[in-house]
Amino acid sequence: MKKMSKTLVTLIFALLILTTAAVPAFAATVPAQVKNLKASSITYSSVKLSWSKAKNANKYYVERYTPSTKKWSVITNIKGTSYTATKLTTGVSYKFRIRGYRTANKKYGKYSSAVTVKPMPVKVTGLKADSVTPVSTKLSWKKVDGATGYIVQTNAGSKWTTVKKVKTNSLTVKNLTPNTKNQFRVAAFRTVSKKDFNGKYSAVVKSSNTIAQVKGLKAEQLTPVSASLSWNKVSGATGYEIYDGTIKLAAVKKNSAKLDIVPGTPYSLNVKAYVTASGNNYYGKASSSVSLLSTIPQVTGVKAVQKTPVCATVSWVATDQAQGYYVRQDGKTVATVNGAE
Repeated sequence: MKKMSKTLVTLIFALLILTTAAVPAFAATVPAQVKNLKASSITYSSVKLSWSKAKNANKYYVERYTPSTKKWSVITNIKGTSYTATKLTTGVSYKFRIRGYRTANKKYGKYSSAVTVKPMPVKVTGLKADSVTPVSTKLSWKKVDGATGYIVQTNAGSKWTTVKKVKTNSLTVKNLTPNTKNQFRVAAFRTVSKKDFNGKYSAVVKSSNTIAQVKGLKAEQLTPVSASLSWNKVSGATGYEIYDGTIKLAAVKKNSAKLDIVPGTPYSLNVKAYVTASGNNYYGKASSSVSLLSTIPQVTGVKAVQKTPVCATVSWVATDQAQGYYVRQDGKTVATVNGAE
């Protein structure tokens, strides 16, 4: 009897040891909770999910919560630790969660923390400002996949205002105020159920819509009472004003002019381009000055032939710059003529 009891005790003790050892080994095969679930590369209809590998899991179940159904549903099961969910609706706030699964014993781990994702158009990139004039700037940018259109905004001070919504990836912004510095940004939008959902705005680009300074001013005397002026064109200029120092002499539309001058008077000429906008004139910087002093050519080839003791014929080389001639004898004017004799 004692021998049998001893054998029974030994058997029970061995069973206890086996049972105790098996519990932690079995428990260790349950997948650990999924950690570090992240959402990235969000577009108007997709999102990339990624997470850390969970111990004891050889598969992962991805679940999505859709507000319209108010239910969690399994959308896939995969072996990897990343998944791109597609065919999402722009503007809807979805939730995602992941849990590990072990095929050998059909055990699930705990759910990860959920992440919330709202599919939206991606941020506009490649925004450039080209073809800048005093009153306009041409903008262009890269197309955004899935965009219905784009919102173009400007800021000439401290407040952003919408210029226009466009379907294409370019726009010439007009009616800007000359001699101002402007900022621009663009966002893509997608229309769903008659509602627009905007993506993030692009990086800001700047344009300086200034009126250029006149360059290449030249002055040439035509006659003792006239001169010819010319200069390089200024892009976008409405016209030009001609000055002698600070005194306005004339206004013209073209980049040249014929100017009336006074013989013997020194001139310091400069030109400004101007642009008319909203009924006002805006001016660029004055050109560098050019000097001009009108002179009358010296008469050459003077000849005198005595005809009689009291009469002589005087002749000279005519110049087309003269309107007439004074004939002087001993410092006194003795005749005024229009020809060369």
